[in-house]
Amino acid sequence: MPGILRSVSPKPYSAERDKIISLGAKIVVMNLKRRTFWKHLFPIGLIMLAFLANPSESVFGQNRGAQAKLDENMKKWSSIKKADYQYTFRLTCYCPQQFTRPVRVSVRDGEVEEVKYIVSGEQADISMFEHYLKIERLFWIIQDGIDRKAHKINVSYHSEFGYPKSVYIDYKETTIDEEIRFEVEDLVF
Repeated sequence: MPGILRSVSPKPYSAERDKIISLGAKIVVMNLKRRTFWKHLFPIGLIMLAFLANPSESVFGQNRGAQAKLDENMKKWSSIKKADYQYTFRLTCYCPQQFTRPVRVSVRDGEVEEVKYIVSGEQADISMFEHYLKIERLFWIIQDGIDRKAHKINVSYHSEFGYPKSVYIDYKETTIDEEIRFEVEDLVF
Protein backbone atom coordinates (compact mmCIF):
# COMPACT_ATOMS: atom_id res chain seq x y z
CA MET A 1 0.00 0.00 0.00
CA PRO A 2 2.72 2.55 0.73
CA GLY A 3 3.95 2.26 -2.91
CA ILE A 4 0.51 3.15 -4.27
CA LEU A 5 0.23 6.20 -2.04
CA ARG A 6 3.64 7.36 -3.09
CA SER A 7 2.77 7.19 -6.83
CA VAL A 8 -0.38 9.33 -6.50
CA SER A 9 0.88 11.81 -3.94
CA PRO A 10 1.70 15.28 -5.34
CA LYS A 11 5.29 16.03 -6.20
CA PRO A 12 7.00 18.69 -4.14
CA TYR A 13 7.01 22.24 -5.53
CA SER A 14 9.66 22.89 -8.14
CA ALA A 15 10.31 26.30 -9.69
CA GLU A 16 12.06 24.61 -12.60
CA ARG A 17 8.97 22.45 -13.31
CA ASP A 18 6.78 25.60 -13.32
CA LYS A 19 9.12 27.24 -15.85
CA ILE A 20 8.87 24.21 -18.14
CA ILE A 21 5.07 24.17 -17.87
CA SER A 22 4.92 27.92 -18.52
CA LEU A 23 7.21 27.59 -21.55
CA GLY A 24 5.08 24.73 -22.90
CA ALA A 25 1.92 26.81 -22.52
CA LYS A 26 3.57 29.70 -24.40
CA ILE A 27 4.52 27.40 -27.27
CA VAL A 28 0.94 26.11 -27.48
CA VAL A 29 -0.43 29.64 -27.43
CA MET A 30 2.05 30.75 -30.11
CA ASN A 31 1.03 27.84 -32.34
CA LEU A 32 -2.64 28.70 -31.85
CA LYS A 33 -1.91 32.33 -32.70
CA ARG A 34 -0.08 31.30 -35.87
CA ARG A 35 -3.01 29.15 -36.97
CA THR A 36 -5.46 31.94 -36.14
CA PHE A 37 -3.27 34.43 -37.97
CA TRP A 38 -3.22 32.38 -41.19
CA LYS A 39 -6.87 31.50 -40.80
CA HIS A 40 -7.73 35.23 -40.84
CA LEU A 41 -5.08 36.29 -43.32
CA PHE A 42 -6.33 34.07 -46.14
CA PRO A 43 -9.83 35.66 -46.45
CA ILE A 44 -8.29 39.15 -46.20
CA GLY A 45 -5.97 38.25 -49.06
CA LEU A 46 -8.92 37.13 -51.18
CA ILE A 47 -10.75 40.39 -50.50
CA MET A 48 -7.65 42.39 -51.47
CA LEU A 49 -7.34 40.44 -54.73
CA ALA A 50 -11.01 41.10 -55.51
CA PHE A 51 -10.51 44.81 -54.89
CA LEU A 52 -7.37 44.97 -57.04
CA ALA A 53 -9.20 43.20 -59.86
CA ASN A 54 -11.93 45.89 -59.92
CA PRO A 55 -11.19 48.82 -57.58
CA SER A 56 -14.04 51.01 -58.82
CA GLU A 57 -16.71 48.61 -57.56
CA SER A 58 -17.61 47.67 -54.02
CA VAL A 59 -15.64 44.63 -52.90
CA PHE A 60 -18.74 42.89 -51.66
CA GLY A 61 -20.93 43.96 -54.57
CA GLN A 62 -23.53 45.57 -52.33
CA ASN A 63 -23.08 49.14 -53.55
CA ARG A 64 -22.23 48.28 -57.15
CA GLY A 65 -23.35 51.10 -59.35
CA ALA A 66 -24.83 53.13 -56.48
CA GLN A 67 -22.71 56.19 -57.28
CA ALA A 68 -23.58 56.12 -60.99
CA LYS A 69 -27.30 55.79 -60.23
CA LEU A 70 -27.12 58.60 -57.68
CA ASP A 71 -25.32 60.91 -60.12
CA GLU A 72 -27.78 60.14 -62.91
CA ASN A 73 -30.82 60.81 -60.73
CA MET A 74 -29.38 63.96 -59.17
CA LYS A 75 -28.99 65.33 -62.71
CA LYS A 76 -32.62 64.48 -63.46
CA TRP A 77 -33.77 66.26 -60.31
CA SER A 78 -31.62 69.36 -60.83
CA SER A 79 -32.75 69.67 -64.47
CA ILE A 80 -36.36 70.14 -63.30
CA LYS A 81 -35.45 73.38 -61.51
CA LYS A 82 -38.55 73.38 -59.33
CA ALA A 83 -38.25 75.37 -56.13
CA ASP A 84 -41.84 74.69 -55.01
CA TYR A 85 -43.02 71.19 -54.20
CA GLN A 86 -44.74 69.06 -51.58
CA TYR A 87 -44.26 65.44 -50.65
CA THR A 88 -45.00 62.90 -47.96
CA PHE A 89 -41.98 61.75 -45.98
CA ARG A 90 -41.82 58.64 -43.81
CA LEU A 91 -38.71 57.77 -41.78
CA THR A 92 -38.24 54.29 -40.39
CA CYS A 93 -35.67 53.97 -37.63
CA TYR A 94 -35.31 53.04 -33.98
CA CYS A 95 -36.29 56.59 -33.02
CA PRO A 96 -38.99 58.27 -30.95
CA GLN A 97 -42.44 58.25 -32.56
CA GLN A 98 -42.39 61.95 -33.47
CA PHE A 99 -39.64 61.11 -36.01
CA THR A 100 -41.31 58.07 -37.53
CA ARG A 101 -44.83 59.44 -38.07
CA PRO A 102 -45.41 60.38 -41.74
CA VAL A 103 -45.21 64.10 -42.47
CA ARG A 104 -46.21 66.32 -45.38
CA VAL A 105 -43.35 68.61 -46.35
CA SER A 106 -43.97 71.88 -48.20
CA VAL A 107 -41.03 73.59 -49.89
CA ARG A 108 -41.45 77.12 -51.31
CA ASP A 109 -38.74 79.05 -53.14
CA GLY A 110 -36.26 76.31 -52.22
CA GLU A 111 -36.88 76.67 -48.47
CA VAL A 112 -38.95 74.45 -46.19
CA GLU A 113 -42.13 76.31 -45.45
CA GLU A 114 -44.05 73.81 -43.36
CA VAL A 115 -43.99 70.25 -42.04
CA LYS A 116 -47.22 68.69 -40.79
CA TYR A 117 -48.00 65.25 -39.43
CA ILE A 118 -50.30 63.49 -41.89
CA VAL A 119 -52.68 61.85 -39.43
CA SER A 120 -53.19 64.67 -36.93
CA GLY A 121 -52.51 67.67 -39.17
CA GLU A 122 -50.49 69.26 -36.38
CA GLN A 123 -47.33 71.21 -37.15
CA ALA A 124 -44.12 69.21 -36.72
CA ASP A 125 -40.89 70.71 -35.41
CA ILE A 126 -38.88 71.45 -38.56
CA SER A 127 -35.57 71.12 -36.69
CA MET A 128 -36.30 67.41 -36.07
CA PHE A 129 -36.34 66.78 -39.82
CA GLU A 130 -33.70 69.27 -40.99
CA HIS A 131 -31.55 66.56 -42.60
CA TYR A 132 -34.43 65.17 -44.62
CA LEU A 133 -36.68 68.01 -45.67
CA LYS A 134 -35.41 69.11 -49.05
CA ILE A 135 -35.01 66.53 -51.78
CA GLU A 136 -31.40 67.64 -52.27
CA ARG A 137 -30.62 66.60 -48.69
CA LEU A 138 -32.01 63.14 -49.34
CA PHE A 139 -29.42 62.81 -52.09
CA TRP A 140 -26.76 63.89 -49.58
CA ILE A 141 -27.78 61.07 -47.24
CA ILE A 142 -27.36 58.53 -50.04
CA GLN A 143 -23.98 60.07 -50.91
CA ASP A 144 -22.95 59.79 -47.26
CA GLY A 145 -23.78 56.07 -47.32
CA ILE A 146 -21.65 55.61 -50.43
CA ASP A 147 -18.77 57.69 -49.04
CA ARG A 148 -18.81 55.79 -45.75
CA LYS A 149 -18.86 52.48 -47.67
CA ALA A 150 -22.10 51.33 -46.08
CA HIS A 151 -22.59 47.59 -45.98
CA LYS A 152 -25.81 47.83 -47.97
CA ILE A 153 -27.51 50.61 -49.91
CA ASN A 154 -30.85 50.03 -51.64
CA VAL A 155 -32.41 52.99 -53.41
CA SER A 156 -35.30 53.26 -55.84
CA TYR A 157 -35.62 56.50 -57.77
CA HIS A 158 -38.58 58.10 -59.52
CA SER A 159 -38.14 57.24 -63.19
CA GLU A 160 -39.05 60.69 -64.55
CA PHE A 161 -37.95 63.19 -61.88
CA GLY A 162 -35.09 61.24 -60.30
CA TYR A 163 -35.88 61.89 -56.64
CA PRO A 164 -35.32 58.96 -54.23
CA LYS A 165 -38.62 57.18 -53.56
CA SER A 166 -37.31 54.54 -51.19
CA VAL A 167 -33.94 54.42 -49.41
CA TYR A 168 -32.42 51.80 -47.12
CA ILE A 169 -28.86 52.17 -45.80
CA ASP A 170 -27.24 49.65 -43.48
CA TYR A 171 -23.93 51.20 -42.51
CA LYS A 172 -22.41 48.20 -40.73
CA GLU A 173 -23.43 44.58 -41.07
CA THR A 174 -22.52 43.74 -37.49
CA THR A 175 -24.11 46.78 -35.82
CA ILE A 176 -27.73 46.79 -34.74
CA ASP A 177 -30.08 49.80 -35.02
CA GLU A 178 -27.83 52.05 -37.09
CA GLU A 179 -29.80 51.43 -40.29
CA ILE A 180 -31.85 54.17 -41.89
CA ARG A 181 -34.87 53.79 -44.10
CA PHE A 182 -37.12 56.46 -45.56
CA GLU A 183 -39.76 56.84 -48.24
CA VAL A 184 -40.90 59.77 -50.34
CA GLU A 185 -44.44 59.61 -51.73
CA ASP A 186 -46.99 61.82 -53.46
CA LEU A 187 -44.57 64.46 -54.68
CA VAL A 188 -46.37 67.30 -56.47
CA PHE A 189 -45.12 70.56 -57.98
